[in-house]
Amino acid sequence: MDYYDIYGLKKAKKKPKKKKRKKDPKYVQEKYKEVLKGQKSKDEGKAKAVAWSIYCKYKNPNSPRCHKSPDEYFQNRKAYAGRREMRGLARKVGEELGKLIGKGILCVYDIVEGQASSEYVSDLAIYMWARGEVPPYLLKYGKEAIILGEISNRIHRESKPRKTPTKEERVEAISLLARSFEKIYMVWSIKAWSRMKSLIGNADITSLKLELLSYDNRIKLSYEYEKLLSVMFLE
Repeated sequence: MDYYDIYGLKKAKKKPKKKKRKKDPKYVQEKYKEVLKGQKSKDEGKAKAVAWSIYCKYKNPNSPRCHKSPDEYFQNRKAYAGRREMRGLARKVGEELGKLIGKGILCVYDIVEGQASSEYVSDLAIYMWARGEVPPYLLKYGKEAIILGEISNRIHRESKPRKTPTKEERVEAISLLARSFEKIYMVWSIKAWSRMKSLIGNADITSLKLELLSYDNRIKLSYEYEKLLSVMFLE
């Protein structure tokens, strides 16, 4: 009788033999060392993952040790590349919008200062424009002009005229703004939209606006730029 049966003991189960871990392919080993060497943080796990991803995507995608299709590798890298591309586009859009906005602001100044009957009426019209204090009917086609006024005010900080305007002076100031807004709507906005459309192409406008507002870009007046694009492209 077996010794274990006499004393009612259970036989100890034999521990299963550990399976020998397969060695990584030579290519993966070499690529791992190469990736690790180029890392600042020396993350061994990440380096090994990158080495295997390269092996499975480019070197030997049919290997039984590769469990994904080649297109499934480096998804994060694709996303990062797309973000970097959008970031670059946002900077270009910001630079170009800055130039266009400068021309739009000068257009308003040229009309107001060139056609006002007095310096006071000119100052009053500019102040009303910069503060958005205009009659509601001007807003129907004056959204772009209002945003240009906000930008102008942020740059120049227009001060309020000292004396209270007469009815005639206020009517004249509003008339000057109506002409300015019409010029912005009929001429400037069309040119600006055309330039922006050619620059943006088929890129997603919503993603572009979010990138404009991103801290990474640090684009001055990015909030106003985002509003202007929303008006231009009816977003």
